[in-house]
Parts: sequence; structure tokens; C-alpha cells
Amino acid sequence: MSVSEKTLKSANRVRQDKGFRRKVFTSRFFQRLGGGFLERIMISFISGIQLRSLSALKSRNDIEVIRRAKKMRHSLLLGSECFSILSMARAYAKSMSGAIAEVGTFQGCSARIICEVKDEAKCYLCDTFEGLPDLHQYDRAIHKKGQYAASLESVRDVVKDYPNVHFVKGFFPDAAQGRIPEDERFSFVHLDVDLYEGTLKSLEYFYPRLLPGAAVVVHDYSVLTGVEQAVHEFCDAHRDIIFFELATTQAVLIKPGIVPSGSESDEKILQDD
Repeated sequence: MSVSEKTLKSANRVRQDKGFRRKVFTSRFFQRLGGGFLERIMISFISGIQLRSLSALKSRNDIEVIRRAKKMRHSLLLGSECFSILSMARAYAKSMSGAIAEVGTFQGCSARIICEVKDEAKCYLCDTFEGLPDLHQYDRAIHKKGQYAASLESVRDVVKDYPNVHFVKGFFPDAAQGRIPEDERFSFVHLDVDLYEGTLKSLEYFYPRLLPGAAVVVHDYSVLTGVEQAVHEFCDAHRDIIFFELATTQAVLIKPGIVPSGSESDEKILQDD
């Protein structure tokens, strides 16, 4: 290796280390607010500004859906992130016949938003409902085991008026065994598990079960090192996947392929799989 190559490699390593340290600092700042009063105030304040801005550009009904959901249950999603989920869940529910899933439901705010726009699509809401599980080395400096717990009964109450909603309680994807049919196919998935292992295992579970053209939205990609690492490892192992970031903390992964509208094309996809 030449001197210039060594210098470039060393410089890249320094930049990566600085980026890693910056992300850890940001992650610790937000997460150590611990789901308490300060965190609620900060998220509520930022979301309020975002939703007021969006109300001048987007459907008033959509903004009201988000506002009602956030009033019903506390959420770590900002207003703009809620709108991304609403818009994508609705688009995929209308264009594909696959199921929708969310892993990391917390108190059910985003679940209600999804249910508002999914129409008759089947929806799986997956969570331990007991808080975060054991932590990986990427997560230990940021999270605590048991953080962000919410009961299954409280979330069930939030979405009780919507059809075709199914709950998967336990550590995902192990908890999916016997609760999600093996031949189930998905059009849209929202991942908000906060942790490295949970994110990676969820991506590995859903990717072969996604319809061509289906999307996975990953929350906290831009602020949590464990989530970012999991997404990078998964994309490195699946070079064909379409990946991009949104102007939020979210990243989007799309399975290549185009699904023509109509049940016949959907049936063909299932047969091909």
C-alpha cells in the first residue's frame, strides 16, 4: 500500500470514528431523556411546529389523523415522521394486496395512524409489550433493558375499532412462529425497535416475505448507531435492495420489482415465491 493510500485510509477511519462518536453523543442525549417529561416536551414542541408547517401543504384530514393519534398516546415519532408513515402505508395498502406490519409498537400511536389508512389490509402489530430486551454492545451506552414498556391491553384499546388487526407479543421474530402464517406476504413494514439485533433480525425475517416493490421504513436510522449498523450490514448482504434516507431519522428499503395492480398478478407473485 502506497503512502497516499495509507494516508487516505487513515483519514477515512478518523472521519468514520468522528461520525460514530457524534452519533453516540446525539443518541445518548435523546435517549437519556428516558421517555420522561423533558423528552415529551421536546418531541411535542418539534412535532407541533412540523405539523403546523405541513398543514399548509398537505391534506388537513391527514394532519388531523396524526394529531389525534399523538394526543391519544405518547410517541417518539416526530410529526414529519408520522406523515411519512401515513403516506407510505396508505399508498402501499392501495397498490398491493399484501399485509402490513409494525415491529416496535410502543403505546400504539403509529399503529393507529397505519390503521386509519390501511383500509381492509391485514395488519400485524409486534412488540414485547414489556419494554426493550437484552442489549447488544451497540446499544448499551444508549438504552436500558425494559425501557419503553407499554401493555398489550392499552395498545389493543387504541386500535379496537379497526378490522384485521393482529397482535404478536414477544421477542421478534421468534414470536412470529405460529402467529404469522408462513405464506404471508407484506406490502409495507414499519420498524421501530431501537436496537441493533432487533432491527437486523426483523429485516432478515421480512425481506423474503416482501412483495416485489414493497417497502420497509426504519425509524431512528440517523440517530441510533445500532440501528444504522444493522441496516448497513443488511444492505451489504443484499446488494440489489433500493435504499435511501428521508429528511427525518428514517431510512427506506425497497425490494426490487414492480407489482402490476390486480389480484391475478399478486397470485402469480405468491406462486413464484
